[in-house]
Amino acid sequence: MHLFVDSWRHRFKVLSFSERIINMSELEDLLRQKAEIEARILEVRASEVDRLKFDLASIAYQLRELNALPKTLVAAFTDKAGTFNVYRTMGVKRPQ
Repeated sequence: MHLFVDSWRHRFKVLSFSERIINMSELEDLLRQKAEIEARILEVRASEVDRLKFDLASIAYQLRELNALPKTLVAAFTDKAGTFNVYRTMGVKRPQ
């Protein structure tokens, strides 16, 4: 048992106070970078979702103009006032 404890101690270096501070600042920097990356991922994902919603709304309008949009989708994209408006029901800004 005594040999095991001695060999275990040699595997781990005891850090000085200044080394621990450096490691903590490195850790804080890495955590900050991680938070920035995660925030950027959320931004990119949100813009991709918005783009796909816009594409779906455009396709739905085109299909409705061709009278090829299924009735269930027409009903889903019709607002409370009875107006077919994909952009409003999906919360997408209409193109200018």
